[in-house]
Amino acid sequence: MNRTPKKKQNGRWLVGAIAGASLALGCGGPQSFEGGSPLEPRSADNDGITELTQPLDAVGANDCIFYSVAAAPAIKGQVDLTIGSGKTYVLSKHALNGNLLVNNLEIVCKYGSSTGTAAAVKTADIKAINVVGAGGAETLILDFANGSFSPASTATTGSGIAIDGAVETLKVRTTSAADKVAFGRDSGGVRYVDFDGKAPGDIKYTGNGPATTVNLGGGADTFDA
Repeated sequence: MNRTPKKKQNGRWLVGAIAGASLALGCGGPQSFEGGSPLEPRSADNDGITELTQPLDAVGANDCIFYSVAAAPAIKGQVDLTIGSGKTYVLSKHALNGNLLVNNLEIVCKYGSSTGTAAAVKTADIKAINVVGAGGAETLILDFANGSFSPASTATTGSGIAIDGAVETLKVRTTSAADKVAFGRDSGGVRYVDFDGKAPGDIKYTGNGPATTVNLGGGADTFDA
């Protein structure tokens, strides 16, 4: 369905089919930390993303690989994330040092290969994120409450976040700034979600894409689909 851009309306939901995938749009409240922890940002209202208030799944030892140097077909700055079968993985940004977090873990991505050493990954160094599911009912949550880490928005050159068809559910919490959330297709027919209006395709889907929930954080957000 097509919509003209709309500003966020607190407390209201928009639900419908977006570019072949289902969409739920919620409006969250001001962001805050529980217990003063910068690792687990919470909002006063986590509409549609209840996982953020629940215990998170364990991340597999080889589920996250970061390429600090190019290793074909991976480019320099690429993150490869495999979501374990039936698991939910949350990607977020550390509020203090800006490092990538996977289910609130900072030292989780191995460098270069599954035999590499796990170390912190600065979101500023990420040029692409590829996410694949293991074949079960996997869920990916992108939590931008502490700031964006979408490569197409934050990197000089980047290919954004690519999600394969095995991931069944995608949930996104936007930043506290004025986000411009747009759903559409690029010139090649690939479905995408964009957040800033600068580089369409911050998130790109394989196939019809997963069922998608968007929680608009604070700020004068707009939505277009």
